Amino acid sequence: MSYWDEIVSAALLGTARMPAIPQPAGDDAASALLAALDPADPEAFLLSAAVALPVHRRAGLVPALDTRPIPEACPPDDLPRLGERAARHMEHMLGGQRLDVFPEWLRAVAAAGKRVSEKMLPTLLDFGRARPEMRRAILGVLGERGRWLAAQDAKWDYWTGRNVDKAWQEGDVDARLTLLTWLREDDPNHARELLVSIWPKEEANERYKYLAKLEAGLSMADEPFLEETALDDDSRRVRQLTARLLSWLPESRLSKRMLQRADALLTYEIPPGQPSEQVTLHLPTHYDRTMERDGVVKKPKHHVRDIEEPAWWALQMLQVAPPGYWSQKWGASPGALVEAARLGFHRDIILEAWSFAAGQHRDGAWAAALLPRAIKQGDNTGLFGLMGALSVEQRETILMGMLQANRKPLRGSHPALMPLRLSPHVWSEELALEVLDNWRRYLERGNARPDPDMREALKGFAHYMPPSVYDYAKDVLTTESSGGRIWDNAVTEFLLLLQFRREMLEAIDE
Repeated sequence: MSYWDEIVSAALLGTARMPAIPQPAGDDAASALLAALDPADPEAFLLSAAVALPVHRRAGLVPALDTRPIPEACPPDDLPRLGERAARHMEHMLGGQRLDVFPEWLRAVAAAGKRVSEKMLPTLLDFGRARPEMRRAILGVLGERGRWLAAQDAKWDYWTGRNVDKAWQEGDVDARLTLLTWLREDDPNHARELLVSIWPKEEANERYKYLAKLEAGLSMADEPFLEETALDDDSRRVRQLTARLLSWLPESRLSKRMLQRADALLTYEIPPGQPSEQVTLHLPTHYDRTMERDGVVKKPKHHVRDIEEPAWWALQMLQVAPPGYWSQKWGASPGALVEAARLGFHRDIILEAWSFAAGQHRDGAWAAALLPRAIKQGDNTGLFGLMGALSVEQRETILMGMLQANRKPLRGSHPALMPLRLSPHVWSEELALEVLDNWRRYLERGNARPDPDMREALKGFAHYMPPSVYDYAKDVLTTESSGGRIWDNAVTEFLLLLQFRREMLEAIDE
């Protein structure tokens, strides 16, 4: 028993029960310190010893030595540092205010060829740990100092790629999912190799989660693993996800098999007695094991129960085929084929499949041809895919045409409202002013009262409109006829966000 243990025992038992207070027997500095106390007063001796010994222990602690070599000094940083106002905006956003604008701020800083200040690097690197999807954008504003700092601490080492294999072997499911998320951006082949190394040992639920991460950076390099291993997995969910991933690769073996099936279903010709060409769908007559393996689900899903099974099979096959194939095969434009399909049998199946395929394969020409149908039918799911397939220039041209052709108020029934809400790029001034002019005409009516569709649209439009239109937007939206607290609150938030974005971008250029 150490002397400290004896002191503790004496304190627990009480000095009245102890025949004598234990005295130090050593010749060290602590014993010399305690020998100066008066043992004739047991209570005072015990309390003094209890105070003196911990202080002596702490004072005598020898710090651990770091035997690692001193790191090489950070190389000079050629990028100019952001100014104080821009740094305050960054602190504001990382503190939780206007965080939804932070991706735009990162892009603007990188485009300006600048870097964040040294004092904010730890905060920014910590933020990147929690938001893997933003790490690549953050990397563009770190500068040499930030990358050097990240290499000095394991928790920030996600930039350098060191220790990835060790982290993969030692990490749990969540840690591995995080690793796959960012590694698929930097080194997709390495990410796939790590997944292959553990694939047979994982449960089906984990295999499904890991497999979903292959969507980022998906390429034909992934095809052999997907086709030869994952497509024959024991889990139906894994097989269906695999089939979907392979369907996004036009050159995959699965896509070619599906295209061969789809090719046998459609004809483009002038039927007897008809004045023009029609695209006609010939439904498949049977369902087999090879179709199931390639992801064709036999029974219609619950939200499409009114469709017959053969039509359901045909829909799934046609969705995989790149729509450009039909233009090439028949030598006709997307617009001509969409019109021909509208005249033929099973037109809804054909056009729905083509809409899905145009979005999946990012075919802008086909998306533009199919867009009017999606708008007319109120098919927001299909509209989302079609708008995503359009280039920024295509979107702006189509949206300007819609707004100029239809001068009615931009409310729920206006054909341009939902396409505008699904256009999250920063708009041109021309498009933004066209939208604001539409609202001006509406609000200048004496009894006009903004509806919920307009209020809801303001939330997204504050991110899409260029900040340069702030003054004009303020003039339009703060008229006396705006009417109503809910509308006024929505307008205030819209203008505050637009103003913040303007000041944020101005500060970056300072």
